[in-house]
Parts: sequence; structure tokens; C-alpha cells
Amino acid sequence: MDFIEKVVGLMSGKAAQADASAAAAPELAAQPQDAPAADEAAQEAAQEPKTYTPEELESLLAEKKKEWQAEQEAQEQERLRSLPEAERLKQEQLSKDAKIASLEAELSRRDLQAEVIAKLDERRLPVSIADLVQYGDRDSTMESLDKLMDVFEAAVQAGVMLRLRGKTPEGLGRAATSLNMMSDPFAKAFSDALRK
Repeated sequence: MDFIEKVVGLMSGKAAQADASAAAAPELAAQPQDAPAADEAAQEAAQEPKTYTPEELESLLAEKKKEWQAEQEAQEQERLRSLPEAERLKQEQLSKDAKIASLEAELSRRDLQAEVIAKLDERRLPVSIADLVQYGDRDSTMESLDKLMDVFEAAVQAGVMLRLRGKTPEGLGRAATSLNMMSDPFAKAFSDALRK
């Protein structure tokens, strides 16, 4: 094996395999130089980065996340076991309180979201606007919803007015004015007949 091949083998982690194969089969070392070319092609193929499909990547990330979460839980359990009894009970109570608070906040958010959707449906606005509302306490949520509805309705009204706006047809432009109406004898006779 050449020096370069040994270095490449060490870099790719194949040094142990190369030493074992060299010791087991000394006749392979006596082969012509065609074998190193094949090894180089195999090494190049092994050095190319593996590409993943989005599904493979998603499943791999989900698996690693689960492993990390399990490791974090184990570390937290170990830390709690090493604490004195009073401190451990205090930490457990704090953890329970935090979990209860997050569940209450989630429940409150769901209730507010249902109320927002009902209000949007009542005013016949798109329900997808509910995703844009800033959820907090009830008052700030309703204030945010009112602002969003006002902005949405103003934008719709502006769009309608833009579409309705047009240019006056050429033939009616002069006849529609009151000045031109008086100079037209037929229009004058018609207005006089209506007055009588």
C-alpha cells in the first residue's frame, strides 16, 4: 500500500481494515497497480455526501429529537434524585405548577380562538383571519380582532371602490352637465314639460 493510500485510509477510518486485509492476504499486495485505481474510485464514492429525501430527514430528526428529550429527562431525574428530599419536593411542585399554568393557558387560548371564529363567522368574514389575531387576555384579543376586522373591511371596501370606479363614457359626458342641458332645445323642452 502506498503512503497516500494509507493516509486516505486513515482519514476515512479504513486503516484498521486495510491493515487486517494486508496481513491476511499478502498476495494482494503483489497484484498490479489496477487495484489502487479501483480502491480510489471506491473511496471517492464513499467520500461523496449522502443525500436524504425530506421524509428521511424528517424521520431522522424526529428520532434524534426523541433521543435528546429522553436524555434530558434522564439527566433531570438524576439531578432530582441527588437533591435533598425537601428541595426535590419543591422542584416537583414547581414543575407541576408550570405544567398546570401551560395547560390553562392553552385552554384559554382555545376558548378565545373559538370565540374569535364565532365573531368572524357572525360578520361573514374569512375564518382564516383568526390565525392573525394576537391571543393574550380576553380584552387584548378582542381589541386585536376588532382592529383586524376594521382593516380587512376597509381593504375590501377600497378594492370594491377601485373596481367600480371607471371612466365616464364619451357620449354622455357633455349631456350630463346642467349647463349643456339648457343649451339643448330638446332637453329644455323636456324639462319644461316636466315642470308643468
